[in-house]
This record gives sequence, structure tokens and C-alpha cells, in this order.
Amino acid sequence: MAEIIEQTKTDHDLNLEIRDHFINLYYKGHSLLKLSEWKQAGYKVSIYPRFTKGLEIPEILSDVASTAQFVDCIPQLKRNTLLVEKQSLEIEFEQMIIRANNFEPKNTSEYFIVDRQYVIKQDHFDLIGFYWPS
Repeated sequence: MAEIIEQTKTDHDLNLEIRDHFINLYYKGHSLLKLSEWKQAGYKVSIYPRFTKGLEIPEILSDVASTAQFVDCIPQLKRNTLLVEKQSLEIEFEQMIIRANNFEPKNTSEYFIVDRQYVIKQDHFDLIGFYWPS
């Protein structure tokens, strides 16, 4: 798991979001990975099949080797997402706003965005965050 976090820190095109009982790893707004706890054996990998073409991705991340195998697939996963027909650039722009707002050192925003595509009952928010005075 640490390798995935480190990859996310060094690759500014990736965004890791914590959900209820799982995490998502996003690239240009597309979910590259949904990682859920899997019994006591590790973490279950869920990826849209159209993104995994030509890749051997472990179904469970249970140790350093399986996690490293997944991390090695990230560049090809990213390329595969670019082959998917895009309906809208909205989700890509949302991720770009999060990156620019939260992680660019010269940005002086007083807001920290914590999630995108957030839904509460029938209400839908593209971005959600909190005000953090500087």
C-alpha cells in the first residue's frame, strides 16, 4: 500500500481519495483503482476492464510483490484511459482544480478540496471542501 501512496505523491496526475471502506485512485478523473479490504488477506483490486487491456494486474494486493506489480502497471493503465471515449472534460477539470488548489505551493487559496462528485441523498456536488484561513 505504501508504494501506491508514494506513486501518488510523485505523480501529480494521480489523485487518491478515501471513501467508506475503500480508496480510489484517479487519473484525469477516471478511477484507475478501487481498493477494498479483502478479508484478512489483503486488498481487493477493482478496475474497469476497459482500462486493463494487455495488463496482468493482481486481483488481491496482499504483499510488497503484488503491490509492486500493480504500481508497475500504472503507466499503461493511464495510457489505456486515454483510449476511452470521453463524454465530457468535466471530471478531468475537477481533478486539475483539486491538484492546483491543494498541491501547488504557490497557490494561496484558503480552501482545501476534499472530494469530488460528492452525493448526499438527492444533492450532488462537483467539488466539496472546507475554508482554511491562511
